[in-house]
Parts: sequence; C-alpha cells; structure tokens
Amino acid sequence: MVPFIFMAGYLLYPVILSVRDVLFGLTAERDVIGAQLLFLFLGLAIGVPTLAAFLMRAFVTIEVDKDLVTSVRQFAFLKFAFTRPLSDIQYVRNTWEQDHNDVSTYNVDLVGTIGQEPILVRVCKTRKDSEDIARELAAMLKLPFKDETQEEPEADC
Repeated sequence: MVPFIFMAGYLLYPVILSVRDVLFGLTAERDVIGAQLLFLFLGLAIGVPTLAAFLMRAFVTIEVDKDLVTSVRQFAFLKFAFTRPLSDIQYVRNTWEQDHNDVSTYNVDLVGTIGQEPILVRVCKTRKDSEDIARELAAMLKLPFKDETQEEPEADC
C-alpha cells in the first residue's frame, strides 16, 4: 500500500508546483490546465482509495447490559455501523477458510437467525486460538458453541 501512497504523492506534487507557478504569474493557466487535471485525477484516483484501505478498521462491540451487538466497519472518516439485538444471536461458531494462496484462517462468528449474515468477530491463524476465543465468548454470552472446522472443504482439482 505504501508504494501507492508514494505514487499518488508523486502525481500530485507537479499539480501543486504548477498551481504555485500560475498563482505567482510565472506561467499561464491555459498552458498547464490539461496536465494539471490529468495528474490531479490520477493522483486522487490512486491516493484516496489507498488511504481509505490503509486506514480501514473493523470491530465488534457487544453490550450485554443493553442487549446489543454492533458491527462497525470504518474507512478513515466513513463509518458504517450495523446493530442487532443480542437476543437474535443463536450461537457462536468456529469456521475454517482457505484463500486462493492456500492460506488457512479460522473465523469466530456470531450467527443469528436464518437469512442474516453472520457477524465476524475474529480471524485467527491457528485452530486452537480460534476455538479458545469462541468457547470463551460463548461462555460469556451464555450461547451454544458450534465447531464447524471439521467440515474443511476439499482442494479444488
């Protein structure tokens, strides 16, 4: 991600210099407007999504007293929060996932009623860590625990 931030800065730097030249009367605006707009567009098109991804964070807040589970996805200054009643959560599950690079991850999810998307609480690298976290969370919330890691998908042929 850092190279993309540098690339955006590299593209925006000439825009700043040319705006300075226009403001001090060293060059005419009509001579540099095409390059300014092109570099400005490219710099912002690369820089803004990269900064949003770089500053992205996600977390889950469980408020037992208020009977609420809030899943928050935040991209820099944009914040999307989804709140569900804790009573809608039916169980805590431990699942296994494998990406295209054959990297295995174990997810701890809060599963609600049918038709609702499970709330991802934690991603772990080892099965033991995810199972410990899931069991502790299930005990704290007094919910059943389901280990669905035995059903590991087969490798694609």
